[in-house]
Amino acid sequence: MISNKLLAAAIVAYRRAKDSSLLVYPNVQRTLIHLIKHGIKIAVVSDAPSREAWMRIYYLNLHHIFDVVLTFDDTKIHKPSPILFKMTLKRLDINPDEALMVGDWPERDVVGANQVGIKTVFARYGDTSDIQHSGADWEVDDIYEVVHIVDELNGV
Repeated sequence: MISNKLLAAAIVAYRRAKDSSLLVYPNVQRTLIHLIKHGIKIAVVSDAPSREAWMRIYYLNLHHIFDVVLTFDDTKIHKPSPILFKMTLKRLDINPDEALMVGDWPERDVVGANQVGIKTVFARYGDTSDIQHSGADWEVDDIYEVVHIVDELNGV
């Protein structure tokens, strides 16, 4: 039988180690603030359970940023299902041609968004598998490049 005292200590140690590895990529705060100031709605579409997604968002102090956070608990389906992206568009009250999906997993993020006509950005800075061909409309090495893409799309 496992001691609950030892099990609790192990879980706490694991969570502390995991949480300490969560970092916001460079320029994320700057990019999000810029987009918000320009009236851009921002959403998260995550395959994570709701509690885990919100814990990450709060840990990174981004909880006040997003208009919509859609998780596996909300949908019971995983990306790249187009249903997730359609639900997000509906909750944001926008059309696919008004949206831009930024993701670091082409098989889930890019494919899913493309299925409903959303333009896509592959975040190479988050790629851990050295993907050569993402299939995205744009590829960026720094999240702040999204600001320039949004400006371009809006004719600024």
